[in-house]
Amino acid sequence: MSNVGIIGSGQMGKFIAHCLANNASCGLTLHSVLSRSLQSGRDFASDNGIEHSNVYTDIHQFLNDEKLDAVYIASPTSTKNSYLALSIEKNKHVLVEKPINYDKQLINAIDTAISKQLVILEASHCLHNQIFFRLTELVDRYVGNIEFVEATFNWPSTDEALTKFDPTLEPNGVLGDLGWYLIRTLVELCGGEFEHSSQLLKNNNGAIIECSTIGSNATTSFALNSSYRQSTVRQVLRISGSKGELIFNDFIMPYWGSFVYGDVQRYLDIEVRHGMKPMLDRKFERIYFTGEQHINMLKFFSESINTPHPHVETMLKKTLSSSKFVSDIRKSSIIRHWGG
Repeated sequence: MSNVGIIGSGQMGKFIAHCLANNASCGLTLHSVLSRSLQSGRDFASDNGIEHSNVYTDIHQFLNDEKLDAVYIASPTSTKNSYLALSIEKNKHVLVEKPINYDKQLINAIDTAISKQLVILEASHCLHNQIFFRLTELVDRYVGNIEFVEATFNWPSTDEALTKFDPTLEPNGVLGDLGWYLIRTLVELCGGEFEHSSQLLKNNNGAIIECSTIGSNATTSFALNSSYRQSTVRQVLRISGSKGELIFNDFIMPYWGSFVYGDVQRYLDIEVRHGMKPMLDRKFERIYFTGEQHINMLKFFSESINTPHPHVETMLKKTLSSSKFVSDIRKSSIIRHWGG
């Protein structure tokens, strides 16, 4: 069992703490918490079975705990890389929430982690469900050479609710939040080097609330859209190629095994289409989910700590490519403002 400390006591911090406290099969023990105040840290500890002696308000004291093996980071994006770098410096394995800013501190932390044989794993739950486990197989069978990728992730929200996306804390807004999954999926399918152009929409608070990106590499073109402005949730991935196309609905947070929906529907029907009559020349491939994706992620993190897994470094390189892609989009986008 590896001892894990939590940095960040918001929604995701509380959720992962609950998972660790109630799933011994993960191979991880919830050990400590770093909080901005002692009282909030003690409240967090009481809710999740952490001893009050393992509540910290100082990052250095938190990381100097010799019983601490690994760290879960769910702090605002503006502080993630500094916590990541310090954790690696103190020889801790790291599970870190997206989005992750692309900068020298991130690159150096990753290089150091690889040299020290420490695990850094991106905490995107969807990478650990049966959709992504079977993605290569399904593309090879039904798509062939990938020629076009279209991905959308919309999540309804009012402009007032978007005040929580303080640009000083979450500079990437929806691009880093919902858009991260689209970019990470594109990188998973096609690598990370693309020519692209984007439009970002900002609200009155300066938060990015919509992002539309189109682009291509030598063989594949793509269109990505993430938005807080739509009326319904939409999580759709379409992959088209030389043989046909696949359409995945709810591929990021399926209706079973996600922290949002819980246990609703334990399978997903993927649409397979081809030919000149795609609404007739089609069938459905059913994928059954086994294990909740966030629990799968925690188990993989634990296993990677105990037994070095070559796939971890591959995943880390894809995380870095995704982070760079987010940064490139922000730097090169046309900015428009919504709401006057």
